[in-house]
Amino acid sequence: MPAAACVAQERFTDVFSRDEAGLPRAWGPAANVPAAAREARLAAARVLARLAVLRLDQPPAVRSSPLVGT
Repeated sequence: MPAAACVAQERFTDVFSRDEAGLPRAWGPAANVPAAAREARLAAARVLARLAVLRLDQPPAVRSSPLVGT
């Protein structure tokens, strides 16, 4: 499993660079960049929250494993 920061960064990039239909976002003068960035930050935060819950559910031996990416 990749490190949590990498997963969050990938999610941010996916949400920031694609529109609601999943198509590449077209940036123009009318683009609302702050809203897109806010949406992407929230998506990345949700992924981090899910990863934190998943890791807390694992036994301590698995949580401290270098393969888990802690």
